[in-house]
Amino acid sequence: PTIVKEVPANNSVFFTGHSFKITFDEFVVLQNTTDNVLISPPLSSQPTYSLSGKTLTVKFSDTLRPNQTYSFAFANCIKDFTEGNPIPIYNYSFSTGSYVDSFMLKGKVVDAVTASAVDNCYILAYINNVDSLPCTTRPDFVTKSQKDGNFSINNVPSGQYKLFALKDVNNNMLFDQPNESVAFFPQTVTAIPMTRTDTITDSTRDETVASRVHQFDSECVLRMFDEAETMQSYAKMQNKEAG
Repeated sequence: PTIVKEVPANNSVFFTGHSFKITFDEFVVLQNTTDNVLISPPLSSQPTYSLSGKTLTVKFSDTLRPNQTYSFAFANCIKDFTEGNPIPIYNYSFSTGSYVDSFMLKGKVVDAVTASAVDNCYILAYINNVDSLPCTTRPDFVTKSQKDGNFSINNVPSGQYKLFALKDVNNNMLFDQPNESVAFFPQTVTAIPMTRTDTITDSTRDETVASRVHQFDSECVLRMFDEAETMQSYAKMQNKEAG
């Protein structure tokens, strides 16, 4: 599917609404938006998604932060109705302030033992530099790793961030289960300017924005491991006497 119209336009500023609409050149279907739509910064409640004709409407009830850029990344969940061909990645961003943040965080997640790529895990970015944040606080920005382990978090403010990766069993973006794998980068990571190629086609004011293009940074590697089990449990129970 090809996007022919976005209302408000992608990368709009002074956003004050609670919804946006995306119109395609053909009928589409949505699949598994809970796992495949990544919102950064995360919202406290899930948006609602509705299709009417060739138009997708996204509504949310959260009160948005002032002077904040929000990004919605649709990953392989928008497919054409006839053949099921997906849009691999589609990003829609807007700002409640006067500009859209144009910095990014990028790197790769690998298994700490095998060094193989780890896909489909959450990448959690925090503005504060506190190691215990993933246990108590939802992230300031979030994305997921791709099949090759690479990740990027787009449209963040410039600055220093603490990065973690998490195999989130209960899908709450917190490291709070004993069977959840985790990774962290030992130093803070500096956001870098986004490399982008935006193609605007003017057809009755319809706008189409091409995907952002960038190379991943192999130096920021998060090594995922399973934390040692620290919960007490019974090793053996027995009763040798009758009764």
